[in-house]
Amino acid sequence: MVISAASDAVKCKMFPATFKGTAMVWFTTLPRGSITNFRDFSSKFLIQFSASKTKQVTIEDLYNVRQSEGETLKQYVKRFSAASVKIEELEPNACARAFKNGLQPGKLNSKLSRRPAKSMAEVHARENTYILDEEYDAFKRRRAKVEKDGDQRDASPEDKASKDKAEESKRRDRKVRTAEKTTKDPLYPRKDNFERRRPWHQADSRQRGESGKSLSAHLTELLREVEAIHVVKDGERKADPPRPKSNKTKWCEYHRSAGHDTGDCFTLKNEIERLIKAG
Repeated sequence: MVISAASDAVKCKMFPATFKGTAMVWFTTLPRGSITNFRDFSSKFLIQFSASKTKQVTIEDLYNVRQSEGETLKQYVKRFSAASVKIEELEPNACARAFKNGLQPGKLNSKLSRRPAKSMAEVHARENTYILDEEYDAFKRRRAKVEKDGDQRDASPEDKASKDKAEESKRRDRKVRTAEKTTKDPLYPRKDNFERRRPWHQADSRQRGESGKSLSAHLTELLREVEAIHVVKDGERKADPPRPKSNKTKWCEYHRSAGHDTGDCFTLKNEIERLIKAG
């Protein structure tokens, strides 16, 4: 309106065109003739909705952002960055100090204590190494836990025999219930085992098992983990040219090309399965 040098009457008529929801309800309840000029109109609007104004983030607010117990460094960095984005350019040094204040004791905290960062840009330049170290340590702990659980199962033959016995009992009970239902209901459908075998990535959840479900859900994370331990090398990966009718908005980190998501990459799924079988 200012750029167009609009008159006061035009401003009053155009302003309600931007209303919706509660603002429109408020406008329709105003008494007829209660608005005489745009200054009066805007004043009434601000008084009515001043409580809805977004609270401005201050440095004091950033000092209350703390890394929670068990929260990863990556999660804390993301949360702090979202809170500080509006004042980072105005007070970069204060933001860096607030970030250091909220950190849990650790390698990055010690590094920033010895050589303080002057801005969040410096913080981001240092944090990536520590995030990768933290993720790789977590990966090794999960792997050690899986190996430990496997050793415990192997070291307890009595427990294994008891579990097998319980599973066998459950199978017998299911057979009995199925036989009873089939006898009572002549139209009870039988399961015909005529489905042909399909490739792993096209099989249903019963064929794939639990490993297939976890692969499909965490494929991108798995790719980063195997890259971190240099199992999948850059020289062995080639970018695939996108197919003519492929979706250009989807990106595959494994092939480094558009056309499909990383989580839907059949080649990567097969590669992860090969690595699992190879130990």
